[in-house]
Amino acid sequence: MGYHKVNSENEITLVQELKTGNETAFKKLFHKYYHKIFFYALSYLKIKEDAEEIVHDTFVQIWNTKNGLDDQKSFEGYVRIISRNLIYNQIKKKSYHQLYLDYVKAKKEEASCNTEEQINFAELKQLTNEAFENLPPRRKEIYRLSRIEGLSHQEIAQTLGITVNTVKDQMSKALTDIRKYLTKSAHVPHGLLFLFLIKFLKNFF
Repeated sequence: MGYHKVNSENEITLVQELKTGNETAFKKLFHKYYHKIFFYALSYLKIKEDAEEIVHDTFVQIWNTKNGLDDQKSFEGYVRIISRNLIYNQIKKKSYHQLYLDYVKAKKEEASCNTEEQINFAELKQLTNEAFENLPPRRKEIYRLSRIEGLSHQEIAQTLGITVNTVKDQMSKALTDIRKYLTKSAHVPHGLLFLFLIKFLKNFF
């Protein structure tokens, strides 16, 4: 029969009057179905304001399409179809919005982590430079030639007139001195300290 059931005689009259633009008929139908739509929407959306919005939008749509109403079909069924579709769209919209919020939150957390990581590495780099400045003169020179100039152990030995074993020994002690300095001074996670040592001190040997 369409819209599930036939209207009562009184409701048929109200729908007929609504089709002509009768605002009084519209208000009567609104008050008759307000609570039905409200609690129907509330059972899905759980938020009072959202349910009230569904009621409002349902009757706005009914008013805008009043000329196409069929007074021989269930007005209540028609109201339910409109409100159900609006509820579905609201749920879908909220789902997409929540996904967007989750995405933004993840990006902010990622940016925060990246910023914190950059600060930690900057601090570690500064502390490494301080540790370098505190090395004994000969050890400091060997470290500089190796890590800054990029010379091999053999080239350092030839440049300074010392043995390769001496270069290796001094580099090993330089690594130990810098690691101790960083461990004592750095207020950063141990994991980052370990990664930093691997990155910046891996060529000591």
